[in-house]
Amino acid sequence: MRASNSLFALEDFARNYIRPYSHHSEIRTEHLVETFRQFYGLPPFPDASDLRQVCARLGITITALPEAPEGLIAVNTWHDESPTIHVRPDASMKQWETTIPHEIREVLENAFKRAKPKGYAGLDTHDNRAMNGKSDRFAGHLLMQSEATHERLWELGFDLPRFASERGRSLSSVVVRLQELYSKSSSSAGPVGGVWLFEAPWRLVARGRASASDLVIRQRAHIKGFSLSKRGPHALFLEHGLLPRRELSAAQYALTEAAIEVGRPVMIEIDRGALFDGENYFVIAEPFFVRWVPWRVLVFAVRDDSLWILAPWIDRLGVEVTDRFVQFEDWLNSRPGFIVARTPRQFERRLRQRPEVQTQYYPAPLRESSVPGTAAPVRT
Repeated sequence: MRASNSLFALEDFARNYIRPYSHHSEIRTEHLVETFRQFYGLPPFPDASDLRQVCARLGITITALPEAPEGLIAVNTWHDESPTIHVRPDASMKQWETTIPHEIREVLENAFKRAKPKGYAGLDTHDNRAMNGKSDRFAGHLLMQSEATHERLWELGFDLPRFASERGRSLSSVVVRLQELYSKSSSSAGPVGGVWLFEAPWRLVARGRASASDLVIRQRAHIKGFSLSKRGPHALFLEHGLLPRRELSAAQYALTEAAIEVGRPVMIEIDRGALFDGENYFVIAEPFFVRWVPWRVLVFAVRDDSLWILAPWIDRLGVEVTDRFVQFEDWLNSRPGFIVARTPRQFERRLRQRPEVQTQYYPAPLRESSVPGTAAPVRT
């Protein structure tokens, strides 16, 4: 296929690409994206200028979306043989860059149906439930090319905030892309663990009214086989409050509340070897504030044999288990249901001082961790 300008370029691409396909389920997103990228000469991390140019070459007009309801960023229409993408005029640049590829995918789907009206069973682009997932994946792949993203994440030690800042992407979209790149079935090497992004509504943050209870999980990623299913090996992590449940706010999960309380990143070790006869995990929480109003907290739980991969990120944060743990140890001990100890003797002494804490889940005292500063939550 050779690229050209105007609507004919869109029709040419659609006609040539859809030729071997008869049903939308046969199309693989990454193959579609990389064919599209090569056809139009897009870089691994296209920016707003690149997206405007490709829309011009596709014959797509970008215009303002008048009187859009809250939450609606953009829509696309196709009238008089010409597609148009309507975008909210107050959309941020990150929203704009994420939304345009999403809408392009829907334009492509309609172009496929026009190019092969009788031989291709396409998706109804008005069916958000059916279409939005495919459009989101297309946008993620187009904005963050797999190989280039993988290489840069390794260089940064999976420092997701820094990667998002470098590439002008929203942190939320980076977490989604992380799940796609490092799923259980993926061949890409990466750390074993889970990621949760707590975020408050921007309208509360902008008004200075957001608190820890307003931050809820907006995105999450379980990478390289990590699972919190009820039958999975890490189910007890949820049961005992070691990792965040989906329905919890940042005020209801001890580590995110600690990070917001002390105003800086914190890291603890989950000594699963002592508690559940399994692997240890390190959990990092990095908070983000706007004029000291909490906006986001990124939580990354990583298996101890993958911790070295995150070394550049940990170095940037300046956190150590011992240092940060000591700084909020007393605060964490004051939380209902938590006892924090670095030796079995200390654990037993603190348990005697807090008779309200029940220990039926941990009848044996904690052994001393290989890394000082293990947080040992107990169920009340």
